[in-house]
Amino acid sequence: MANFISKVKNKLGLQSNIDFEKTQNRYNNVILNKMAPDSIEVKKDYIRTGDNYTRTMVAVSFRPLLVLERIKSLTEISENVSVVQHLEEYSSEQYRSDISKSIKQNTAKLNEPKLSPAAKASAEKQIEDAQMILRDMETKNERMFNFQLVIHVVANSLDELQQISNQVRSSISSIAKVIYPHLRSKDAFDSFLPLNKNKVRDLTYRPMSGEAVAHFFPFHENEIFEERGIVQGRNLDTNNILLTNDENYLNKHITYIGTTGAGKSTALFVNMMRKYMFNNRVIVIDPKSDFGDIYKALGGEHVRFRLDEKGSIINPFDLPVNETSYESNSNPLFEQV
Repeated sequence: MANFISKVKNKLGLQSNIDFEKTQNRYNNVILNKMAPDSIEVKKDYIRTGDNYTRTMVAVSFRPLLVLERIKSLTEISENVSVVQHLEEYSSEQYRSDISKSIKQNTAKLNEPKLSPAAKASAEKQIEDAQMILRDMETKNERMFNFQLVIHVVANSLDELQQISNQVRSSISSIAKVIYPHLRSKDAFDSFLPLNKNKVRDLTYRPMSGEAVAHFFPFHENEIFEERGIVQGRNLDTNNILLTNDENYLNKHITYIGTTGAGKSTALFVNMMRKYMFNNRVIVIDPKSDFGDIYKALGGEHVRFRLDEKGSIINPFDLPVNETSYESNSNPLFEQV
């Protein structure tokens, strides 16, 4: 803390004989408290940093099957929850060696005469999983990583801290088992800081393939669900409906891309009808005359533009001599259509 204060003094150009604490009223105390809390107190069940109460939990084991939707739910618990991942590339040769050693150890365990049924089933499952990983490495040629997961919770009170911690444990139970390392709570706290150093690595690391690690990035999809918006489709990842209101955007362009027969015209027509249902005026330039009869049946007007006497024309030069004959909010060119 002394080094931090000294650096801030130098940056602000303060004289050394000026008490730094007296200058804090020039700044937002909340921001300063988050950047450099005035004190850190390590307790058995939490760490207090300034006015905040924190708890840093670590994932000590993961479920065999990782489900993307359940992983995403971690960041939906509360904005007070931060998830930190530490990644280390795992040499394929070293990993094969470690896996082979694990298979030998579990095979030897199966030969123990007093092995309990539960321990026997666990050893058989570990052998099966290790053999499957070796097969995948040979066929898919995947890169391996040591993956570590740290979850940091911050709250304004101990009651809130306990409540959010319970939510985290409940949400992550389908993904991994998390613990709060009471004897190494400060190491866990330091592992959350952006220092790229995991001080509880021995508690948290698990070998994972690149495919499994990819499930943790990103955690969450930003949904588009705007008030008075119209349905534009579904999010392919979350299957949630997308609602957009183009009145909120400067650029209101939409492009439909697809092969012949994919449904571009149908999607465009549905979009226009939804706008019509919101009492928006719809004007369509339709060279193929796909929509004219439909809009005419709905009470609209189908205007056919042709160069001969059988059609209508727009003369962009047929404008009034002066603007007095038109209301200020009217469009002279539009009136000629």
